[in-house]
Amino acid sequence: MVKTRGFTLIELLVVMVIVATLAGTVAVNLAGRDRERNLRTEAQRLALLIELARDEAQLQNQELGLRIDGSRYHFLRYDDREDAWEELDYAPFTPREIEPFDLSVLVEQPAALRDRQNQERDQDETSPFARGNGMPQIFMFSSGEQTAFDISVMAPDGWGLTAWAVSSDGLSRTRAERPET
Repeated sequence: MVKTRGFTLIELLVVMVIVATLAGTVAVNLAGRDRERNLRTEAQRLALLIELARDEAQLQNQELGLRIDGSRYHFLRYDDREDAWEELDYAPFTPREIEPFDLSVLVEQPAALRDRQNQERDQDETSPFARGNGMPQIFMFSSGEQTAFDISVMAPDGWGLTAWAVSSDGLSRTRAERPET
């Protein structure tokens, strides 16, 4: 009689531990790539929306703006009759929340505009430049120009990802790119 020999319980458990360890490693790597892809997608989406708003400002002969508040951004339109900025509420310019990512904006603002904002803010609390009136940080003019800016799209600290930069010099197209480290 031929005796067939199978695997022992310990051998099966060792194989299962090895397979589980490999599967866990693969899952962690895939999750990291997914986070990187989401960060890149948000940066590229923001760059494209800014370019679309710039084109919209030219087509509609209106001044548009972008206001960034932490992980939220929204597009605004300047209403000449009301002398105020109004939030756009039609697609694709509806307000957008991009949690868990965060935005940081650095705007190169001409001294003349900064002086005008400060002067109007000091004189009239109802001015579109007054604090709390939701004035944009980035302007898209009907002439096709826009404010020069640098925006960092950042992931939460624990993710270990490098921020993406969305930027324009005010004349060239807005671009999203990962800064060289």
